[in-house]
Amino acid sequence: MSDTGTGMAPAVAERAAEAFFPTKPRGKGTGLGLWMAHRFASTYGGKIEITTNQGRGTTIRLALPCCSDAGPS
Repeated sequence: MSDTGTGMAPAVAERAAEAFFPTKPRGKGTGLGLWMAHRFASTYGGKIEITTNQGRGTTIRLALPCCSDAGPS
């Protein structure tokens, strides 16, 4: 997911996946969206990657490991 917004300062990007740490102005979010994505990814052996440039936007990537064709054991 990418946007062309204002981007995040490095200090904000470092904390963006913390619970209740909002990256949006007060009243425009709860600070749980990226935390939930991070928890989901971590649970399944993945991660989220945040690439941001102030004044140019932010890209969030959800990376999950591939699964085998064998199915669950």
